[in-house]
Amino acid sequence: MTSPSAPAPVIGIVMGSDSDWPVMEAAAKALDEFEIPYEVDVVSAHRMPR
Repeated sequence: MTSPSAPAPVIGIVMGSDSDWPVMEAAAKALDEFEIPYEVDVVSAHRMPR
């Protein structure tokens, strides 16, 4: 993923739960291969924000 000195991520990998990571990990690896900064977040569609 990104390091503290890396530029701000312009790509987000958003998942509905942690269990989606095995599927999305390939995307993260491809971005790493090309040194493209990204961030990963789990956002549940079933939770209300506070």
